[in-house]
Amino acid sequence: MMSFNQFNISTSDWLVELLCGFVEEKIAYCGSSQMRCCLLTRLSCSRAGARLSTRGIDTEGRVAVFAETEQIISILEEGILASFIQIRGSVPLFWEQRSYQAEQHRISFTRRFHCTTPAFLKHFNDLIRRYGRILILDLLGQFYIFCVQIPFEVWFSPP
Repeated sequence: MMSFNQFNISTSDWLVELLCGFVEEKIAYCGSSQMRCCLLTRLSCSRAGARLSTRGIDTEGRVAVFAETEQIISILEEGILASFIQIRGSVPLFWEQRSYQAEQHRISFTRRFHCTTPAFLKHFNDLIRRYGRILILDLLGQFYIFCVQIPFEVWFSPP
């Protein structure tokens, strides 16, 4: 669909967007109150692909294998509705991993830092615009945690 939009071709009359993901709803009880628990996972269609073959970020700031998981809890009798959203995706840098063997985890960066920064900023500014405050967890072994709620340009501005 992206290539049609690049050429200003409208697809709204003949293309139907579908959800790629998972939905499950369960009923549980909290005391005498009935509680509905729903789990929704939406996989982005922008850079979907096999986890081991689609990596990194593109120039528009879209990361590979981006997924949004929402947990919804509702207790209708008490007027309670709560939602928690967790997002995940590939590391927002231009990189690739050629070998998929378990013992070889070598990656290579395909662009230098100054070429990566615009896409990196687009990615995080879009996340902040859509979700507000975000918590960033590094799952690659360094255990960095960031809480971000301001535009990322502020962090990269010269003094």
